Amino acid sequence: MGDALNIVLLEMREFTKEDFGRLHPGGAIGRALTLKLTDIMRSDATHKLVKVLPEMTIKDTIIEMTKAHSGSAMVVDKDQTLLGIFTDGDLRRHFDDNLLLEKSGGKYMTKNPVTIYGDQMAVDALKAIEKYKIDDVVVVDRNNKVLGVVDSQDLPGFKLM
Repeated sequence: MGDALNIVLLEMREFTKEDFGRLHPGGAIGRALTLKLTDIMRSDATHKLVKVLPEMTIKDTIIEMTKAHSGSAMVVDKDQTLLGIFTDGDLRRHFDDNLLLEKSGGKYMTKNPVTIYGDQMAVDALKAIEKYKIDDVVVVDRNNKVLGVVDSQDLPGFKLM
């Protein structure tokens, strides 16, 4: 009976999930409702976002990924439009190629990676990671330009999982 009364009062007051998040920002539910992708993604500003051109060699791509402590590189064109993603997994899947390191990353990238729009909430990235069983979700704008990446390894620090 008490739960039913609470629901009626919440509806009468037009209490939203955003209201809940503002009132409980320290809790897991509050964080999930208020954190935006821009709060958790790796971006150019964090120096942990790796963007490479498709013709860049895999060796050079791996060097850039290592510098940024990242398991992936966003493959973009000169206008920063997403073409694909090159991950540690892509490297492992093709490691039997003896000349792999000298070839272009664009040839071995994952085309059409999972993306999410930059104006979405952080919890949406967590849902995508769980649904597709991936480590990285690429954050793009509505024109498919790369804004950042959400790395699953970063999520425990934000207490989203």
